[in-house]
Amino acid sequence: MEGDKKKLDTIALIVHSALRALKMGETGQIACSREFPAAELIEYGKAYAMHKKKWFTFKYDRVNNSVSATRAPPAPWSVEKVKPEYEEP
Repeated sequence: MEGDKKKLDTIALIVHSALRALKMGETGQIACSREFPAAELIEYGKAYAMHKKKWFTFKYDRVNNSVSATRAPPAPWSVEKVKPEYEEP
């Protein structure tokens, strides 16, 4: 239990520091390791994005053993539709 919490705190620190300050179109790098493989980093990044209502595209670079995250515009299904000013009866 203690080990899981410590691992989650560490992965949160790594992902938050890479994604927090990204502006639209900017790319951040997250280094992978044996303790934190790319799949875990991407899944945590997606969870962070949904929680903060931000959107990112994630790509794994096998040569550099890193995940690149690019800030993207909101998905079309997430944009709220404008309601008309009046309703027809």
